[in-house]
Amino acid sequence: MSNPRLLFRVGMKILGLWAVLYGTIEVARNILSLMLFQFQGALAWADLGQAGLAMFFPNAAFIAVSVYLLIGGQWVVDVAFAGGPGACPACGYPMQHSNSSHCPECGTTAPSATPAATADRPGNQPAS
Repeated sequence: MSNPRLLFRVGMKILGLWAVLYGTIEVARNILSLMLFQFQGALAWADLGQAGLAMFFPNAAFIAVSVYLLIGGQWVVDVAFAGGPGACPACGYPMQHSNSSHCPECGTTAPSATPAATADRPGNQPAS
């Protein structure tokens, strides 16, 4: 069976790689166009800094987000597969009312709660 969370992360990495390459090419293209304008005399030295910054910051932000997606983007995965307590760690399927230790959605074996971990939860204390 395919794991949707894993497939989502792989897709994000592919998107991140493409975006990093695209952003890097855009930065190089902007630098070359600024150099060309400067050598043709169409851009004064005083305007070169402002034009360079105006081209650099949007591309730098784009590349920063792309690198985040490329190296994992855990927050994006957590938002896309909102799990929480009682959810499958692989796909986020709610397993609170499931009697099985296997996720019915993806087949992943869910970690079982240990008695020591559940004893301190409210409502799990023995009646005295």
